[in-house]
Amino acid sequence: MSRTLRSLDELLAHCEKQDTEAVDRVQGPQNLATTISAPPTFQLRMTRWTLALESGLKDEVDWALEELCQVCFDRELLLDLEPALTDALLDRLASFLRDLSTGSRTDTPAAMSRRRRAGQSLQVLLYAALRPRNAEHLLEHACTVRFILYALYTLDLDLQANETFVLQTLHLLHSISTQEESIEFPENPIPALVHIAVSRPSPALQSAVFATLAAILARPEHATLWFPYPPALPAALECVWFSSDSTLIDSCVQYFRALFSHPATADTFLLHPVMPILLSRLLKITLREQARAWAPSSTVSDALLCIYSLFVAAFKPSYTPRFDEDHFGFPGLVDDSTPARDRGRSTTRSRRLYHAARRLGAPVSARQMLEGLGRRDGASGIERRWLGKWVDALSSVHTVLHGYLYLSS
Repeated sequence: MSRTLRSLDELLAHCEKQDTEAVDRVQGPQNLATTISAPPTFQLRMTRWTLALESGLKDEVDWALEELCQVCFDRELLLDLEPALTDALLDRLASFLRDLSTGSRTDTPAAMSRRRRAGQSLQVLLYAALRPRNAEHLLEHACTVRFILYALYTLDLDLQANETFVLQTLHLLHSISTQEESIEFPENPIPALVHIAVSRPSPALQSAVFATLAAILARPEHATLWFPYPPALPAALECVWFSSDSTLIDSCVQYFRALFSHPATADTFLLHPVMPILLSRLLKITLREQARAWAPSSTVSDALLCIYSLFVAAFKPSYTPRFDEDHFGFPGLVDDSTPARDRGRSTTRSRRLYHAARRLGAPVSARQMLEGLGRRDGASGIERRWLGKWVDALSSVHTVLHGYLYLSS
């Protein structure tokens, strides 16, 4: 934690330097609004917004943030055209976090005004990051990830206003995590994300946490980030089993898919006592969505790919998990010193999975129906892509299932 705070102090120092230089660049609130009488170009408008934010003057900051919020809703903002604008927005956010870290009162009008401006600044960055070009720019900015880590580690979720701020921060982290270029985290974000996931927050916040974890863990280069920490598996299992929120369930299934894409995790999970429960739940999701085959959801596709990953891991007798509960949260340490014992454990693991998944015959029978729907004249390109994705997942599970029947006969 201390290393995280030390590394994030660079963000605050950078923002303080911006504050001392900003006022000299501005003539005043009246001059900023009236200097140019002709309709300005968009580049010039961005420069004026930057100067207004850097001035620190209440009227100018409010005007710039309102303008930027409107532009972001219309998807017109390009941050790389004016890099100083990103610095100015992060400056607003850093000032807000700095006040919280120093223990300043949060119930005064001035503090509430700073919170509102910080929320607007974060909203601008969040909506701007919906464009891949802006997301790449934010990913390359040195202070973006540091601000995100600082917010995740320091904000108290007991306050409703902080919960909303953290939710938007998670959405921003998710947006930049899905880019082609991977994030270089100065500190590990997984402990903060796991803490949020297990603290029983609102379904919207939990959904954002698991979606962000899925985006981070899906990259092989990030596998070392979560190795020393329990990956919030119990909280995700509880959400999938008891929650009726479709968005939360979808995020949890994405999280399972990212976890089981790592062979070591999938193989170790086969020894977890809740494995049949999760498999049963994934099958229920598949069967429930089968009736709506005309519009297969990503949840079904991810659920089937989770099952497929577990089958692939179960049918590899030569691979034995070697991680104890301190690493992955799974009970027991598998001793593979005796080959016969390993083979017996692997066979038991495979048979458990097979008998738990015998009900796969029902969703697999939908494959021909899905193929017919994809070939119909009225099917759009998007529908055909989704149908094709679902058919591929069903075919993969079907192939593995029949392969096991052939090998065990």
